[in-house]
Amino acid sequence: MTMNNIMNKLRNNNKSYYLQLAFCISFAVSMITSFLAITQMPVVQSVFPEGGDSRKQLYLIFIISLIGCTIFCIYAGMLFLRYKNKEIGVMLALGALKKDIAKRLKKEFIMIILKCIFIGIIAGEIITYLIWTVFSQYIVNKDFTVFAISPIGIVGGFIFGVFIMTIIITMSYMNIRKSNIIDIINSQRRKEEIKKVSIKKLIIGISMSVIGLLLQFGTPSFFVYVLGRLAPAYTNIFILFTAIGIYIIVEFMVVYRKKGRNPKKYYKNLVSYGMTRFEGKQNVRNIFIVAFLLGIGIFSCSYISNASSSVIYSGNNTPYEFILNYPKDKDEVDRNDIDKTAEKYDIRIKDYDEIELIQLTASGYYRDYDDEQNGKAIEKYEKLFATSDFISESEYNRVTGKNIDISAGKYLKVITPDESENFFERFDDMDNVTNIYTNESVPLVYGGTEENYFISRNDTNRYILDDSDYSKLYSNSTKNMKIKQIIFNIDKSDKSYEFSSDLYRKFLDKADREMAVSTMYNDIDAEKSGNRDKYMKENYIELSPDNPELMDYWKWQPVFKIYNEKNFAQSVAVFFLVFSFIAVICMASSGIILYSRSISIASRNKYVFDDLRKIGANRKYINQCLKQQILKLFTVSSILGIIIGAGINIIMFIFNDNKISGAEIMAIKINTIISITVFMYMMLVYKFSFSKAKRIIEI
Repeated sequence: MTMNNIMNKLRNNNKSYYLQLAFCISFAVSMITSFLAITQMPVVQSVFPEGGDSRKQLYLIFIISLIGCTIFCIYAGMLFLRYKNKEIGVMLALGALKKDIAKRLKKEFIMIILKCIFIGIIAGEIITYLIWTVFSQYIVNKDFTVFAISPIGIVGGFIFGVFIMTIIITMSYMNIRKSNIIDIINSQRRKEEIKKVSIKKLIIGISMSVIGLLLQFGTPSFFVYVLGRLAPAYTNIFILFTAIGIYIIVEFMVVYRKKGRNPKKYYKNLVSYGMTRFEGKQNVRNIFIVAFLLGIGIFSCSYISNASSSVIYSGNNTPYEFILNYPKDKDEVDRNDIDKTAEKYDIRIKDYDEIELIQLTASGYYRDYDDEQNGKAIEKYEKLFATSDFISESEYNRVTGKNIDISAGKYLKVITPDESENFFERFDDMDNVTNIYTNESVPLVYGGTEENYFISRNDTNRYILDDSDYSKLYSNSTKNMKIKQIIFNIDKSDKSYEFSSDLYRKFLDKADREMAVSTMYNDIDAEKSGNRDKYMKENYIELSPDNPELMDYWKWQPVFKIYNEKNFAQSVAVFFLVFSFIAVICMASSGIILYSRSISIASRNKYVFDDLRKIGANRKYINQCLKQQILKLFTVSSILGIIIGAGINIIMFIFNDNKISGAEIMAIKINTIISITVFMYMMLVYKFSFSKAKRIIEI
């Protein structure tokens, strides 16, 4: 019998291990291929524009996905080589040379992984097409719905596959270099025991985790508000304290056992405890990796709920469905245009009102970080700081139905209920208001805040003044300083979106060049620049309904709740599509890792369970021993993963503005549902794994 015949017979006896490796690599390649293909779609490119912060997030998402798939494949390769050691040991025992075995393994891995790459790329493109077929139904602009095979996806999937092939071949070479044949054959049975642990270890683990999180999230605030500078990059090392602390906690939860008040229960499960402790390090490593994978997956899913909850919460709490702002001297959409458009779609207008405000120049503080001085905080007071909007207290009371009374010389800052102070802006920054055309200034004192959703404008501060102060400033204001705000509702209709879309296009069509500016545009900066036309050009924004940047960055962006929600749903769908890849990769990796570990526990300890039968253990006792070990893998990793994913979200909410807003409470509720779904998924994988493990030990 030739060496090839022997290798083929050994391979046929271990088909399941080859299939598991092939599935894992093909799955990873298909995920990377599909992810890259999706990111090249025009609608995704529009939501993640080149050079923007969102594009950086997209790159970060890809890196996380790449790391997740790499860890997943390396783990699959390690498992395969552990089983492969039997074949290697047999070949060495028959007199084969290590270099010959290495060559055969290299050839074998190249053939297997190349097939996996081919299957993965084909599967990735098919997955992309199926996802796109469903996803395209939610795209408003149908020009973006055309599907095309992505060359970047194919090339990226191939490069990733070759990268994984290189890693696994290198791992196999290192594995063969082991000199002891017996060690190679018995490597699958090697135990990695953890010594007994005490409560003291749990306290240390919790303390390190909490301290690490507090330092990681609290240090930036300390540097900014106490030391007056940005936190240096090296402070990110504090997260390692948390990682080490979590590892210690996992070790404790896996190994700790105490007689307690019921020693009978302790001695009854002594065999299971012993088996768990002898394989403790392997179990801890698996739980630790899976906990972080689940945490990343949950955090990825929660990103969508965090992004959408603020829009949903704001929409639910805004009493007006339509809010338009524009300079009063512009020939923009008026009541006549609204009525004509409504008549076209048989829509009834109700709760219509018009509000008048004036634009004036408010004082304030310019705050930033100086990169040339190691991130030192800069704070500079400017009397002419930024253009802001002002409304009289009587006009505000008329529109809102309130009865606020402001003393002369004071002002109220209009904020949304979720708005809070931060390093760059504080509510009491303004102490003076100026008419730059007459140079008339009025000193003012901060009198507090007034919460309101509809008396607001995109990235523009708004204030309420006493009637006497307002009249004094208004009397000398020119027409171009006055702002007109239109608010109204409509009766619900199946043509509501068409009406909103038509009115929105009219608003864009009638907007002139001076209105086509981003939120970065400021009249004061325009005057200071010395070249107003050039400054406007630098802050120009394209007024097209297909431009996704209008919602966040157009200075005069109207609020059309129905139109915005549908178009925002498209953006959310894109975010969901992109972030779901991370979640799928993390969930699949977690399930397969713990499934493989469960099968490994059953296979490696089969002889132990056989010995238990010989000394009188019944089926129920053996089932309980196996269940305790496998169930702990899934419950501990799931609970920790949920704590990591959901915990990071809550900590970010708190440290972001030192409070949890109504929108964030909504996001937490959605994230709780996500966490419960993840836990249920892991329990389903547990049931399947436990059932398979029972068949291995024949119970």
